[in-house]
Amino acid sequence: MTGFLARGRARLTVRVRLFASFGLLVAATAVAGLQGLVALERDEAVLDAVTAGSDAALQALLRIDRDLANAQAAERSLLFLRQGAEDATAMRARFGESLSDAEDAWRAYSAQSTDEEERRLREAFSRAYPAWKALSAEVLEILAEDSMASRRDAIDQSMGASAAQFETSRRALADLLAFERADLARLLASQREAAQASRARMTTVVLVALLVAALLALLLVRSFTRPLAQLAAAARRIGEEGDLTGAALAVPSDDELGALANSFAAMAQRLRSLLADLHQASGLARSESRDLLAMAGKQAGMAGEQSSALAETSATVGEISQTASQATAKAESVIAVSVQAAEFSGAGLRKVEETIAGMERLGGQVQSIAASNTDLTERALQVAELMSTVQEVAENANVLALNASIEAARAGQQGKGFAVVAQEMRKLSEQSRSAAASAGQMLRQIQVGARAAVASTEEGGRLAEQASELARGAGAAISSLSEVIRSSKVAAEEIAVATRQQGAGVEQIVTAIHGLTSAQGDAVSVSGRIEQVASSLQALSQSLAEMVARYRV
Repeated sequence: MTGFLARGRARLTVRVRLFASFGLLVAATAVAGLQGLVALERDEAVLDAVTAGSDAALQALLRIDRDLANAQAAERSLLFLRQGAEDATAMRARFGESLSDAEDAWRAYSAQSTDEEERRLREAFSRAYPAWKALSAEVLEILAEDSMASRRDAIDQSMGASAAQFETSRRALADLLAFERADLARLLASQREAAQASRARMTTVVLVALLVAALLALLLVRSFTRPLAQLAAAARRIGEEGDLTGAALAVPSDDELGALANSFAAMAQRLRSLLADLHQASGLARSESRDLLAMAGKQAGMAGEQSSALAETSATVGEISQTASQATAKAESVIAVSVQAAEFSGAGLRKVEETIAGMERLGGQVQSIAASNTDLTERALQVAELMSTVQEVAENANVLALNASIEAARAGQQGKGFAVVAQEMRKLSEQSRSAAASAGQMLRQIQVGARAAVASTEEGGRLAEQASELARGAGAAISSLSEVIRSSKVAAEEIAVATRQQGAGVEQIVTAIHGLTSAQGDAVSVSGRIEQVASSLQALSQSLAEMVARYRV
């Protein structure tokens, strides 16, 4: 059986074993908890049922006792009230209500199940209560006669037979209350005993579950610690003693610990192979390091010679680069001058074009002025003709005025007014003729000035045309000059591009030579470093061989 369990554990993984153990623990705890919960629910249900039944019975009996006390108090109050009054009527109603409530509570109480003892007590109350009710009803009937004698009789019966029978009913009711309380106490004690038994069972189950969990934990710890201890001992032998001969471990399991032991054994086997390879490699490293040290010395000498040759080449190329830089600077100066000349020629060409446009506008204005002057001369001729006509009209008016004066003189006294008019007309005609003569003279002066202005404008137009022709010639010359300047600029730019390309090529050569020089210097440094590394490698291979010799494989 033990071998079967061991084989079973060997086939299970650590994770499965952990989950199985904790699953069993959880299951045991859940079973114990469920059992406890069921027991607690059962006890609570029984306790609730008992408490509810007993509480209902006690409440009914207490209500009966209270209602009987209220009925007796109403009966005693009626002994001292005048019958027929409102207080007496209200008290009789209270008496009836109290008895009705007490009987309803008694019926509710009597409907509950009972045993022999409780039935006997109920019968005692059932005999006492009707007797007291009958005596109390007689007291009320006696009081209804409403006389002093009847009141004394009612008081005697109420304080005597009725009071005694009331006390008998109260004692029977008190016996029932005591019985119900005792029955409730017995039921509560029984439930407490049942609860204690449930707690004991639950405690037992929990203790068993804890014991099972402890056993499982012990088994798990033993199944984990034994292989781990073997692995730790093997690792300690390897680390402290360099012993790889006992690295094969016997862990008969297919779980993670078995996989770890197999991996550890495989690692030890690889370490043995690695140490053998390292031993062989250390011998090769010693041999190769000696050869490398000799080659490094030769390479260092060659690197020194190449470094000197590169230094001379770098100086020559530096001079070529300086010459190319100067040529590029001159070409850029020519380009700058060409650009400035092109800008000036362009500005001059624009000014000439503006001058030509202005001269053309001036020619148009001169022609317009000449046309205006010609039109003015023609208008002046027309006005002169009109002035001649006005002068003729003025002479005719003068003649007419003279004739009118003659006719007025012939008419005598009657023609004086007409003579005055004729005289005024003659003055007016004289003034018109004088104004016409002045206007004619002025028009002749305007004609002379207009002819002179026409001649001047024609001369100005001719000069403006000549100036336009000269400006066009200057523009053509400046345009030709601009073309020459642009050609010079293009040639200078091509020269500059060529010199820049030459300078860039020279700079690349210089950079390459500097790179070669730096690389050659690095090569010299590396050669020295190689010598140091070769020496270090030789010492390291010796140390490695000594370290490998410490392990037993």
